[in-house]
Amino acid sequence: MKTKQTGFTIVELLIVIVIIGILAAITIVAYRGIQQRAYLSVTQSDLSGAAKQMDIAKIDSPGETYPLTLPGNVKASQGVVLQLAQTTDSKTFCINAYRTSPYSVASFNSVSGQVRDYLCSGAAIGSSVGGSVPTAPRGINLASDTSNWTFGGGTSYNTTTKEITFSAAGSITSPLIRVDEPTSATLRVESYATTSAPSFTPSSGVYFNAYYYASDGITPVLNTIGYTSNGNAQAIPLNAWTQRFWTTPNGPGIVYVKFVIQSSPTNYTSDNRIRNVTVVANS
Repeated sequence: MKTKQTGFTIVELLIVIVIIGILAAITIVAYRGIQQRAYLSVTQSDLSGAAKQMDIAKIDSPGETYPLTLPGNVKASQGVVLQLAQTTDSKTFCINAYRTSPYSVASFNSVSGQVRDYLCSGAAIGSSVGGSVPTAPRGINLASDTSNWTFGGGTSYNTTTKEITFSAAGSITSPLIRVDEPTSATLRVESYATTSAPSFTPSSGVYFNAYYYASDGITPVLNTIGYTSNGNAQAIPLNAWTQRFWTTPNGPGIVYVKFVIQSSPTNYTSDNRIRNVTVVANS
């Protein structure tokens, strides 16, 4: 009499293992999403609370101006650091929020009255609340969305494609980007043009500038090759999206960098389009 053996085949076991792996991956992704939303909610709450205290401090001040440091009753949740940033006048304020682990940033601007997922455009001022402001991380994008950069010369931004179109003498200028004394910083863009540039015929071209500042965001600082600002021009082929990057030396004392991307009908193309702009601080 034969005994019937029961059990799983190797193929069945492999299928079960794959299914478990897929479910585990879905669970991890979902958990991370929930965790990120929780972090954001805490940061938003801290910024809103700090903004209310700033408004109270303004009402209590003789000239009804905002203080230059966060009021003493401002609180920050565990893992969150808050600090004021420079604004154009004492009638407005902007608060930066840094999450230390995992690193993320946000800010509250009194003009818009909204919490944003990027830092204030001015340099940090006053004492921080919740600990020391973390050093700008290396290897991740530190630039805010280019829609938040300053546009000049008729340059325009397409909210649907997130592309920037340059006019004949257009430019875009980044806000101050906190880099905290890296050895270098890399600006990376994707560029597209249909018109040849005089300096690069038959190709087109794109031009970058970098400016280096101390912790006050105003005082120029020399980089390791002896410049407070320098530039770089690169050729790009016509009628194709092409990635270009420029790594510029920074050095001791350079806390902030400001980048400018521009066109010039005299030397470079006047119909550039760019997208996917990133800035990374290198160790």
